[in-house]
Amino acid sequence: MRVVVNVPDNLPAIMVDPGHTKEMLSVLIENAVGHSDPSSPLVSVTAEQKGNEVIIAVENNGPAIPPENLEHVFEQYWRSSGPDRSEGTGLPLYIAHELARLMGGRMWFSSALDSTNFTVALPVA
Repeated sequence: MRVVVNVPDNLPAIMVDPGHTKEMLSVLIENAVGHSDPSSPLVSVTAEQKGNEVIIAVENNGPAIPPENLEHVFEQYWRSSGPDRSEGTGLPLYIAHELARLMGGRMWFSSALDSTNFTVALPVA
């Protein structure tokens, strides 16, 4: 497993709950690790300031989320079906999404042939 972190030293403070932020980022990183390419797993974590937000992205090198699953990713208790069905409760991504919202932020994702990227924008203090 390779994890690449690119977070500049000069990021501004963000208005967040530290416990919620730790939980949200843990969910995103664990999800990225669990869905990375098993033959050469790679996860990258980046952060940057854009306007009045800090944008944090967690990306893996695993297969794309199937198109029929895209609209359900942040739904409570939802899990994908088929051979790549994940184990678990279907709650972690829902919880991470809700934590971002509760802290005044937003969360979204993109998924392509060989990578999936979950991004969260949090307000600068």
